[in-house]
Amino acid sequence: MKALFSLFAIIFIYIRSTNACNGYTISNYQISPCMENGIIKPINMSVVLDNDCNLIFTGCLNVDKALNMAVTKYTFNKPPMPSLKGTMDFCEIMKELQYPQVKQGLRSLGLPNRCPLSKGLKCGKGKNEKTNLGNLRKHLGAAAGTTTVRLDFEHDVGKSCVDIVITITKPRKG
Repeated sequence: MKALFSLFAIIFIYIRSTNACNGYTISNYQISPCMENGIIKPINMSVVLDNDCNLIFTGCLNVDKALNMAVTKYTFNKPPMPSLKGTMDFCEIMKELQYPQVKQGLRSLGLPNRCPLSKGLKCGKGKNEKTNLGNLRKHLGAAAGTTTVRLDFEHDVGKSCVDIVITITKPRKG
């Protein structure tokens, strides 16, 4: 479950097209809310993956109401693998989180690495705070292709939903 959360954290990021980090290109990123009145809404969010395997976050998440709970039903599709579906409690996972890249990524987005989440605009800190994925560089090949994720959140104060599409490729040589 922790490895799945780490993978979600990487995919849950909006990444601009760039030849970076071991030659991989991350493109066709799309993130959109699945409901109009969701508690959490992305606003012009993006992440750049630079040549040193740093993620640089920009944009914001608008949190309409303070929340103490984020139980999530997820659907993860990455052909040719079978779809993964399940439920996880983000707040509980955050208590036990042992991945420094995920913790740093949350800080870079202006988010706490625990619940509760206060009301307000949570914005990426851009080049002032980077998240290094250098030690994951050799695993990018496993993420190559198009991945779609749907996250349906149940909060103590309402619901949120996000659809994510991202494509990762590496140019062929020759």
